[in-house]
Amino acid sequence: MRRVIVVPPALIADLDQVVSRLRNTSAARLRAAVSGPFATRAGAGRALARLLAQATQGIEDAAALEPPAWRTLPTLPDLAVGDQVRVLAHDFVAVLPTSPSAVWGPDGRVGVDDVLRDVGATVTEVARYL
Repeated sequence: MRRVIVVPPALIADLDQVVSRLRNTSAARLRAAVSGPFATRAGAGRALARLLAQATQGIEDAAALEPPAWRTLPTLPDLAVGDQVRVLAHDFVAVLPTSPSAVWGPDGRVGVDDVLRDVGATVTEVARYL
């Protein structure tokens, strides 16, 4: 069953802010080590990019009977991570409104509300490191 999911405006604003920070940060600052779950600021952006790609694919392939063959996200140079997150955020926001209530995640079926919550939490966490 499909329902219309309203993409929270705050999530869109937070994604835009993360993209802006990644795109406007120097190469030296992107590759500098940070403490916490990410090795670098660029690594934080890459983690968000992977999650957005996975969430989008899980929604797109929700009707499949078996879990999807998860695509591998290319590792781009540090200065391109902001653009990669921008494209993947756009894809996620575009597919989310018509997603079914259950979608594929890496560990099986998950609720789309859980996916939305995970993306929001990751955006918030990544923003702290930028």
